[in-house]
Amino acid sequence: MQGATQTTHESIGRAKLGGLTRVGLLASCGFALAATSASAQVFEWAAPVNGDWSDSSAWTPMGQPFGSDTAVFGFTTPYVVTVTESQRRVGTLNIANPEAQVHLSMNGSFFRLNDAFVGDGLFVVNADLSPAGTTVLVAGVISGTIELREGSELSTSLSSPGVFDPDSLVTGTGVINGPFVYQGRVLSKEGDLIDFRNGTNGGIVETQGTGLWDWPVAEMTNTRFVGITPISGFDTMFFGQGSTIDGSVLVNKFGENVGSQFRVARDAVVDGPVELNADPTNLASARFFGTDSGSGAVPTIGETGSVSGVGRIEGEWLNLGRVSPGLGDSVIGDLEAFVGIAATSIEYGPSSVVAIDIAGGDGTDTITGTATHTLGGAVVVNQITDDIRVFGERYEFLRGGSVTGEFDSLVADDLGDVLFFDLVYLDDTGVDLLVTCLADVDRSGTLDIDDFSAFVSSFFADADVADQDANGVLDIDDFSTFVANFFAGC
Repeated sequence: MQGATQTTHESIGRAKLGGLTRVGLLASCGFALAATSASAQVFEWAAPVNGDWSDSSAWTPMGQPFGSDTAVFGFTTPYVVTVTESQRRVGTLNIANPEAQVHLSMNGSFFRLNDAFVGDGLFVVNADLSPAGTTVLVAGVISGTIELREGSELSTSLSSPGVFDPDSLVTGTGVINGPFVYQGRVLSKEGDLIDFRNGTNGGIVETQGTGLWDWPVAEMTNTRFVGITPISGFDTMFFGQGSTIDGSVLVNKFGENVGSQFRVARDAVVDGPVELNADPTNLASARFFGTDSGSGAVPTIGETGSVSGVGRIEGEWLNLGRVSPGLGDSVIGDLEAFVGIAATSIEYGPSSVVAIDIAGGDGTDTITGTATHTLGGAVVVNQITDDIRVFGERYEFLRGGSVTGEFDSLVADDLGDVLFFDLVYLDDTGVDLLVTCLADVDRSGTLDIDDFSAFVSSFFADADVADQDANGVLDIDDFSTFVANFFAGC
């Protein structure tokens, strides 16, 4: 896993912030600065030694920071300050010393940040691993590094959502609960779990997209997610029941031969783009998984959502958006990696699109595997080379264990006066794209006596393919036109 195995506070990049507060960011978010309050004071830890926050003699001036006060931890040598007193509140927490750590061990109580957490040091939540846990209530901006330990929680509220700015970093195991605006990074070592919950009203937002969100497991429940999220290594991102994913998700950012996963529970909706970037020799190295956890409808790819790339779609899905296997259409060489997308069960709704790129010969995007496909919506064909299409060319673009129904429409380039693309359905096992003509009634890619039999059967079955003169009426003129088309050839 890229950069995710070393997460000690010595090796994690720290937030770089010179002052006590990020004035512009705080003001833009509507938070009052502690310094503007006449009653707020600045308390500095008096000596570079370990101690307890509640020791009044350890502060300058003597006392304890509280409410809208600022607590500063300076010097340059290592020390640890422990907070054990329940319901502790502070305006700004500034761990200016990169070697200093503030440990919360509050046995079921909470620590409230009213304005900001800044600095280069480390803020550790539930440091003693108390079963009762420790909660940090955030009503301001986080610009530093927080290590969550099992039983810890970062929480906020709809009325004053907390902000993780681009310099922030969260690592470890714990819960991030509430409608945070998230612009920072999440970095976890193997075995860690970050559980995001209840991100309503804008949700957890990652707007920068400059850093790598690198985690073994991240869970999000009832969360609205907006942003750019690369997943790498053996990582799993899991959106629980009722979540909405508006952001962009890249699974297996570096194309490694390992098992990156993006998992979505029932009643969740994917309204943004998901790109799978598997090692072509191992489709399981990028998995998009619709789980059966929770209750309600199967997970949905919404009308603005899409899944593209190389990898696996697994589980049950309702697709109302776009499925586009392959890594793009700008470079023909990409077609060599078009080993397709394997799926388990997909229902294609009326608004869905399956987008297929072709380049002549066998160069085509594919959807493969043993999935059950219930067809609907449109197929859109994109020719990415200038090859001249030839009658009878066939492209195998969809295969499954069971393929039922038909697509509602086909959108493809005009191939001239005679040839055109059409879809051929293969006895419930797949769908091909065929370069054909009107006289090829049986859609075999050849003109032979079977086309005469097929025309007669189609004519008496009132099938559209028998309307050879394309006037919307089946009559004797269609037979004459069919004969003419047949002998004219394709």
